[in-house]
Amino acid sequence: MKPFEESVDDWDVLGCADVPQTQVPENKPQNRLPGLILNQVEKTFNMVQRALNLIEEQQPPISDQPLHAPLTDTEFHKFLDPVGQVVQSRELRKAIYRGGIEPSLRKVVWKHILNVYPEGMSGKERMDYMKKKAYEYQTLRDCWKEMVQNGQVTGDLAYVTSMVRKDVLRTDRHHEFYAGSDDNQNIASLFNILTT
Repeated sequence: MKPFEESVDDWDVLGCADVPQTQVPENKPQNRLPGLILNQVEKTFNMVQRALNLIEEQQPPISDQPLHAPLTDTEFHKFLDPVGQVVQSRELRKAIYRGGIEPSLRKVVWKHILNVYPEGMSGKERMDYMKKKAYEYQTLRDCWKEMVQNGQVTGDLAYVTSMVRKDVLRTDRHHEFYAGSDDNQNIASLFNILTT
C-alpha cells in the first residue's frame, strides 16, 4: 500500500489479520544472551541494594544536635588579637562549623565569616568602616527614592524596582517578621535594601 492511495480513506481500521506477524525463533543462544545479562545485572543490583541497606541500618541515627557547644563570646575573643583583629580565621571557621554560634553573638561573628570587613582591621577600624558603609547606603537609597518621588525614573531603576517589588510581595507572610499587610515596616525595609 502506498501513501495517499485513492482507495484508502484518511483513517482506515485495521484488523488483527492486517498486521504482519513476525516469527520469533525459539531457543537460539544469541537471542537469550541479552535476557541472561539483564537477569544477572538485576541480581547484582539487588545484592548491592541489600548490602547498602544493612550498612545504613547498622549506623546510629544522626542527631540534630551539633558535635560541640556553640561559640561563646569568650571563645570568640580567643581568635582575636589585642587590637581586635581576627588572627586565626581558619580555626574560627572550624569552631563555627563544629558547633555554630550563640544567637546573641551572630550579628558580630557573621560579619567576619562573610568577609564584610576587609582583612586586618582592628575593632575601631571596623566601627569606622561600618559607619562609612551605612552612610554610603543611605546616600544611595535617598538618591533613588528622590528620583522616584520626582518622576525621574530611568529604565534601569524602573526595571529594578518592579522586579524587587514583585519579589518582596511574594515574601513568606507566615514568617512573623514579614506578617501583616503590604505596608509592614519590615517589608518596606526589605524593599529598600534589595533596591539599593
